[in-house]
Amino acid sequence: MAALGQLAGLENLYPIALYHPFVLQLVQLAVLYWLLQPEARELGFPNGWYLGAVFYLLGNFVNQDYLSPQSAGYFLLTVFFGLLLGRECWLKDYRTAWGYKVLLGLVFIGLTFTHFLSSLVALVVLGVLALRERKAFLTLLLFCSVVIVAWNPGWAFHFSCSGSSRPLCCPLW
Repeated sequence: MAALGQLAGLENLYPIALYHPFVLQLVQLAVLYWLLQPEARELGFPNGWYLGAVFYLLGNFVNQDYLSPQSAGYFLLTVFFGLLLGRECWLKDYRTAWGYKVLLGLVFIGLTFTHFLSSLVALVVLGVLALRERKAFLTLLLFCSVVIVAWNPGWAFHFSCSGSSRPLCCPLW
């Protein structure tokens, strides 16, 4: 964040860091409206999205609203889930399905760059959806798997040797 501030020519990031949680929660409310409103109408409770948004914001157990890449990742994860839930309107014809998959792929790339563990959660959800709907999401699942492996190729090596006390386990350390 400091590098972005220097590129923008800002000397002090304190005002941005001060208002970032408030602005992020307002943007998150817009995403929650988009995410929860159709489901509330289907249940016969048209204003039920208010209640869902309140519980979502109160139950925000990760509290990733400070000025960090994780807060952007949390926002992108919510957008990714919103896109997955609203897939019926996108998968009507070939052009919109292609654009939908490109949009999901771009959101996933941004999510992987900002917060790696959130992208793993998104990959698991996409994998479950690909098992449920066989042909629709297999290529997207493969693409997202390649993005995760390409972004951090040493993750398996790191986790396999992190708790070892043997010096020969990790020859690069």
